[in-house]
Amino acid sequence: MLLKTFLLFLFFALTYALISFDFCTYQFHTLPTQGMTDTIYGGIILTLILFLVKEYLFNINLTGEWLGEEKIISSTETIDPVNKIQYVFHLLQKGAEIVGEGEKISEDSIINGHIQYERKARVRVHVQGYLQRNYFRKSSVFLLIIEDGPLRKSSSSFELLVQSPNLITGQFSSTAADAKGRFTLTKTFPS
Repeated sequence: MLLKTFLLFLFFALTYALISFDFCTYQFHTLPTQGMTDTIYGGIILTLILFLVKEYLFNINLTGEWLGEEKIISSTETIDPVNKIQYVFHLLQKGAEIVGEGEKISEDSIINGHIQYERKARVRVHVQGYLQRNYFRKSSVFLLIIEDGPLRKSSSSFELLVQSPNLITGQFSSTAADAKGRFTLTKTFPS
């Protein structure tokens, strides 16, 4: 985060220097005395710098395989409450839109302990959402996951923050046992 702040400061300082430079006389001068051509040159350079900053400094690629982990803090399940659920997701990012598929691969509960699902017994999930790119704070990811459970379909809403290119964390709320808690996505491929 400190690096992004420093780079933004450097960007604005360079932009001011380029706009205040007179390309005809090769001298710096104050902005109010600038001519029309210098303003056009400065605008072109500013546009180019903004494009490069957006493409290289703030580029977030969510396409790939992700391991998701739900840590349930509260739910209405009283017989055998589940503490943790793990999923594997395959996501595709198209601009700001995110779509994908996944499977529930394991869960931990108080009575049954750790259950690792075999491939043929895994519950399928469908993912849709979007990425909200922020330039001065962490970018957000909003997901809706629909789970084809053995008894009924359930849906979960996720509000997450991009911590790094390979780590996304946040909170979730689900219609399955009215579960709420923390959620972590860790990118496993490509790393």
